[in-house]
Amino acid sequence: MMNSIPNIQILIAHSSREELAKRYIELYIDNLSRTNNLEEALRELHGKDEEIQKLKDRISLLEKRPKKPKINDSKRSSSSSSRGNVCKDAKKKRKKSGKGKSKSELSINKTLILEPDNIPEDAVFNGYKPYLVQDIKITTFNTLYKRAVYILPNGKTLTADLPASVQGSHFGTELRSFILNEYHTKRVTQPLIHNFLQDTGIVISQAQINNILNSKISDFEKEYNDILLTGLLYSYYLHVDDTGSIHSGKNGYCTVIGNEAFAWYKSTNSKSRVNFLELLSTPCGPCKYIFNNAASRYLKKYKIKLSRLNDLSFTTKADLIYYLEFYGIKGVNKFKRIEEAGLIGAIDTLKSVESLYIMSDNAKQFNLFNHMQCWVHMERNIKKYKPTNQTFIQEQNLVLDLFWDIFKNIKDYKNTGNIKNKELAEEKFKTLSLLSIQYEYLKDQVDFIVLNKKEFLMSLYDPVLPLHNNLCENDIRQYVMKRNISGETKSEDGKKARDIFLSIKTTCRKCGINFIDYLKNKLEKTNKFPSISSLVREAIKLHNIQSQISTC
Repeated sequence: MMNSIPNIQILIAHSSREELAKRYIELYIDNLSRTNNLEEALRELHGKDEEIQKLKDRISLLEKRPKKPKINDSKRSSSSSSRGNVCKDAKKKRKKSGKGKSKSELSINKTLILEPDNIPEDAVFNGYKPYLVQDIKITTFNTLYKRAVYILPNGKTLTADLPASVQGSHFGTELRSFILNEYHTKRVTQPLIHNFLQDTGIVISQAQINNILNSKISDFEKEYNDILLTGLLYSYYLHVDDTGSIHSGKNGYCTVIGNEAFAWYKSTNSKSRVNFLELLSTPCGPCKYIFNNAASRYLKKYKIKLSRLNDLSFTTKADLIYYLEFYGIKGVNKFKRIEEAGLIGAIDTLKSVESLYIMSDNAKQFNLFNHMQCWVHMERNIKKYKPTNQTFIQEQNLVLDLFWDIFKNIKDYKNTGNIKNKELAEEKFKTLSLLSIQYEYLKDQVDFIVLNKKEFLMSLYDPVLPLHNNLCENDIRQYVMKRNISGETKSEDGKKARDIFLSIKTTCRKCGINFIDYLKNKLEKTNKFPSISSLVREAIKLHNIQSQISTC
């Protein structure tokens, strides 16, 4: 019986060199395609595993079972060696810049003189050897105000006023500051705060603790809004990020806007571009939609020309919808772009959007104005999937090595101003763009980097600008930790209080102010500290000066 498979030697003998080369290329392309398809199938399988695990975690949460622990992979690929050096440098600089008090600066509340036993008669006194012991007293301190009452000739009574710091509350500023600080800084839950205060001897209910945490937030609301206003007016760039939140059993989102000088949190039901622009336009006053030159440029980008809207402004979304419907301007996408343009116009009245830089993790809702790409986030995308093919593994390692070489040279140029680092970064970026990559997923990531070259190299041409969004990710982690401990918010006041106090606490920390000292100052109404807006303004100016000095 004849073999159905043709003999390879016969095929080679009866084929020309060109036909063999063509056949080889076809087989090579087919094999490469099959290998990429296999890697894609493995990625999809990995994605399904992650989805299944998320569903399992959700079921565990609903059934109140413990979560599966996250165990980091201890193995590190050789491609991360260059990044490892960068991480080591980052850890060295992660030490706190502001030092606490030294022992010599401590106030002494009590001094005790100790004498040794059995002192010989011929011993000569030679002074004292100090031994400092620090301690703390946790005790109640109750004040009874006896308000003098006088009866006036007309029959009315005249009663002495209470100090401003305790008006409307039977709890002093120290206690209220302590409760706010424990809850928002240390993330202690309300029941644990209640237990501690009861053990200390304070007569207080959980409802009263809840009122201290959530009522009278209007006293802090102005400074909360001033944080964003000042940050927007004086900042050269903004970091942005968001995370999930739960309010009254419904899923929502919390967005944080900030930089080295401030952080401003806001919980909403959406994470759209319109939502982000609405947050930025919060301090813009009554006119929320203004159609000026900035709005026209944004509409032009989407090929929308509406001369009817030129120089118009609208107070509410309903007014804008009514106007567009009146003139027969329809279409969901078209209205969405018009709404975004109006919000951008409003922001432009406060801060020129052409000179505003935004650093994000490439989420589409934040891709506005002068957008910058985060290098650390991009590295996560490159390493998201571990290929099984040896050639693909080598390609991934090569890309990562080049990627972190570029990052390191840009960072060195930012810190030293050495032009050689700038030239090396540009040269290595060019090498990265010329790579011939067979691994399709990796090729897509590299193509994205090359396509967005300006956004990745923006800090190379303006060294003041940041390289990554880690600062904002650390800020949003503050919200995540609070959410994981305290869970969802139940009331609108509770949701607002969480945003307000988290914003003020984080901003105080960045401006070098102790949060509990700020709370005492605010509740006592002593005005020992300048307003938080002036603190933010000075912190931004100081950071700008330091950045300019480091790049000289």
